[in-house]
Amino acid sequence: MAPDDLFAPTTLLPAAAALFELAATACYLRAVARGETRPSRTTWLIWTPLAWLTVAGSVEAGAGATLVKLVASALGVTAIAAIGLFRGTGGRTGSDLLCLALTGVGLGVWSLLDDPVIGLALFMIADISGAVPTLRDTWHDPRKEIPEPWLLGLAGSAVNLTLVDPSAWAAGFGGFAIWGFPVYLAALNAGILALIARRRLAGSSAIGRPELAW
Repeated sequence: MAPDDLFAPTTLLPAAAALFELAATACYLRAVARGETRPSRTTWLIWTPLAWLTVAGSVEAGAGATLVKLVASALGVTAIAAIGLFRGTGGRTGSDLLCLALTGVGLGVWSLLDDPVIGLALFMIADISGAVPTLRDTWHDPRKEIPEPWLLGLAGSAVNLTLVDPSAWAAGFGGFAIWGFPVYLAALNAGILALIARRRLAGSSAIGRPELAW
């Protein structure tokens, strides 16, 4: 690779997306180690196999530069799931078990389909089932999650969106198999950040605890 190629957008942007993702993971793991947050076991145990299946599915669908961030994300999710086994919460409630069941059903139907668009839609439903415990807990107590990892994740997702092949955008819903999951990841990070931001808007009287600085 020529020196100039190292600074080309096609080289820098995938690296930037992956670095944002790795930084988000490091920030989250540090917060867990310090007791600042406790990950939902159900969420991260569901997300781990889904993250690696996403990588495999994106390779099959012909994704290119977006794969760098997806691999970094899969590594990060796996690390958080591992530490969550010891320092996480939940995993045995009825709603957690329902999310696990919905994930299993979604993956089962997904594995039987040849249509990449419908398959990815079902796959994302399974992934959303994994997100429900974290979204639920953050809704009830916005202080359960710290904003920094999700903000870094959103930044990485935003960069990753710029790496989607223009032909996939031009194909509209026909390109969903390529751009669908990057859009979903950006929306998920933004949604969790919005829930966390409630603590700044609701104030300590609504949450029942002293206000914390971001």
